[in-house]
Amino acid sequence: GSRPAPPLAPPAPLARVHAVGNAVMVISSCGAVRVWEIGSVCKLIVSSSASHLCSSGASLLSCNLFNGMPHLAFTNARAYIYNKEL
Repeated sequence: GSRPAPPLAPPAPLARVHAVGNAVMVISSCGAVRVWEIGSVCKLIVSSSASHLCSSGASLLSCNLFNGMPHLAFTNARAYIYNKEL
């Protein structure tokens, strides 16, 4: 048989994986953020970096997907909200 979707290849070792509905978000240890839409076809919908928000000593506090877009909060009181229209 064939695979239903291609392998999801993160850019570095993973720090978090979060899935909601048909969206899967991975956050790598280097701050790369990737979101794939998994359906009849697997497609990458977000490819970005949040490494500039995480200063030394800060860590990822929470990560969520709202309408397929990543929302991240860090322990240094910084947040990352992705909007594909900006």
